[in-house]
Amino acid sequence: MEGFVVGGKKAVITEFPHSMCIAAQCLKEDSQRVWTCGGSILNQKIILTAAHCLYGCLPQSRFSVNMGHVNRKKGFSSMVKSYSLHESYNDDDIIYDIGLAVINSTIEFGSNIKRIAVVANPPFHEKAQVAGWGYYDEINKKKDNILKYIDQYVWKRDACKQLIWNLPKGAICSSSGDPEIYSS
Repeated sequence: MEGFVVGGKKAVITEFPHSMCIAAQCLKEDSQRVWTCGGSILNQKIILTAAHCLYGCLPQSRFSVNMGHVNRKKGFSSMVKSYSLHESYNDDDIIYDIGLAVINSTIEFGSNIKRIAVVANPPFHEKAQVAGWGYYDEINKKKDNILKYIDQYVWKRDACKQLIWNLPKGAICSSSGDPEIYSS
């Protein structure tokens, strides 16, 4: 469930003030699982993340968010009050992998915490950045609590389908809730 920024650089929070981390304590019928995902601040109460980060948990599950600091365990924190997934989300195909979470506290914006501007049609073949927490070494399962980022390019759907041959309609090439950031 957790993503990685392999070969990433340590981030400065003022360069990624919209980044936030969701920590999940997901209760299922016969087990409890714990994971983290990234997300973005949409406004003072709503967080945007991937649906698969919130999917399948019983109502008594707990989700908390941290933002405003490069360390995912520091900064402003709040519990998630409620969440919703895209109505067409399908966990088997991971299509329409979009979730919104409403938090209990009101976010106070400042230099370390800002909302993200969502772009409907990003420019393709332009450099963008992905920032997030999680594993940085896939093989040895090493992870870090520090926000990292990596440069990459925005891909058109056709180019992405060459790498992910069964990319379903409604899916995009991205990460586990972490935003792909393009600066104009």
